[in-house]
Amino acid sequence: MRIRLFAESTRRLALIVLLATAKEAAAHDGPSEEEKLIEVVAEVKPSVVLVSVEGVRLDEATSSFKDVRAFGSGFAVGPGEIVTNYHVVEHARRIRVTTADGLSVPTQLAGTAPEFDLSLLIVPLAADRLTPIEMHGGQVRAGQTVLAVSYPFGLQSSVSRGIVSGLGRELPGLDIGPNMIQFDATINPGQSGGPLVDTDGHLLGVTTAKIRGAEAIAFAIPTEVLKRVVPDLRNMGHAFRSNLGFGGTTVSQDVAVLFDLAVEWGVLVEFVEPSSTAAQIGLRAGERHLELGGRTWRLGGDIIVGFDGKPVRSTFDLDQLILRARPGQNVELSVVGPAGPRRMKLVVPEMRH
Repeated sequence: MRIRLFAESTRRLALIVLLATAKEAAAHDGPSEEEKLIEVVAEVKPSVVLVSVEGVRLDEATSSFKDVRAFGSGFAVGPGEIVTNYHVVEHARRIRVTTADGLSVPTQLAGTAPEFDLSLLIVPLAADRLTPIEMHGGQVRAGQTVLAVSYPFGLQSSVSRGIVSGLGRELPGLDIGPNMIQFDATINPGQSGGPLVDTDGHLLGVTTAKIRGAEAIAFAIPTEVLKRVVPDLRNMGHAFRSNLGFGGTTVSQDVAVLFDLAVEWGVLVEFVEPSSTAAQIGLRAGERHLELGGRTWRLGGDIIVGFDGKPVRSTFDLDQLILRARPGQNVELSVVGPAGPRRMKLVVPEMRH
């Protein structure tokens, strides 16, 4: 009996020690997930502003102008610089921003890029009053937690939490291609233009749209697009897009098989403008016309498969690579033509206005 009682006491003592050790370890584990999210939101909020717009738009039904009053969100990316969506300020005559601490100031429109749904605003505020978000970006993975910090219906510094529910999405009317981030945080009017961040406060994108009639389906423009476009808005007032003077269509595997092409992917050149950069380096369009599928195909020309060492699998790939190129930059075009593969060097021209 004494042995049994001693064993029972030993087990109880071991359990007490184990529980005490676990509590001590938990105390040293740092803040909980909830506390960490609270800290991240507190860190991001001073960068986010309410964008208030007064303007006019043309009512196509009545051919008359109507007053517009709208709200959106934005966030600082540099001293006195705020990014928001183009559609937030599209009809604006006057724009004001309100900071997280309630200061309301007028702002100027520094640049717009409708094709990317981005705009840059300038405000007379220093970085200590409006904290810029670093645009280093974070890795985006399906399933990760995201936070949308913004001003739904003009309500101050609201936060929506969700997960990344899809990647590689494409929205009609935007030149971003299949790169949009889909997430399921609740999005309401006024939240467009706000930042989408991860649980470390890293910027993932710009909240830009939701699908009407759908629940928990929202989209964000990825930070990589933002990093490419904002310097152009700052320096030129618009996004740089060099015109090399040619156009083409995507070569898919089906198209390659149908027309017995030499490659299974790339961009089939269908026209080259006279005296353009493309014409000067010898890029050739096809001269054989074929009516098929309700459209005219021009066959026999060059197929672009690479741009400055990067593979080109579609017109979108090529557009994005040209968008990244800068005026005066030397690049190499890799093509496959009737006579076989060849490489051509060109200098990226200035953008024509």
